Amino acid sequence: MKSYPHERKILIIDQKSQLTLLLYTVFICGVVIVVGNLIQHSLQLAQEASVLTNMQRSWMIFAGFLAVFLMISSFVVGIILSNRFAGPVYAIRRHLRWLLDENKIELVHLRQGDMFEDLATDFNQLLIRIQKGQIKVDLDPSKEKSDNPHGS
Repeated sequence: MKSYPHERKILIIDQKSQLTLLLYTVFICGVVIVVGNLIQHSLQLAQEASVLTNMQRSWMIFAGFLAVFLMISSFVVGIILSNRFAGPVYAIRRHLRWLLDENKIELVHLRQGDMFEDLATDFNQLLIRIQKGQIKVDLDPSKEKSDNPHGS
């Protein structure tokens, strides 16, 4: 039986998922920097002049609205992105429970654009091969598990 190594030799193992998270993290950091600079600039304007000009007052109002917009948009993007990660995990887990309860094989389907589509594809291929009898299923716990890459 083929043995699988436990150590990773590359940094990016799931390019789509990892780069999506990385880009979102950079986006959030950018939002924090922009909002922080806007607030700092607005506070400096308020301290430098006892009477604010209309332009300075407009800038402070704009900065406040922009900060609120950036925070709300970051929240919305975060919700959408987290659903793209959590949704497939939830769907696969729900499907596994259904397989156990119903004791019959049906394929799992994810929404287009969800993360882990490759996991669902591999899972479906495994189910198909088990159903066709191409994979021997022997779950006797008394047997040695030395060939199991995830066993102890």
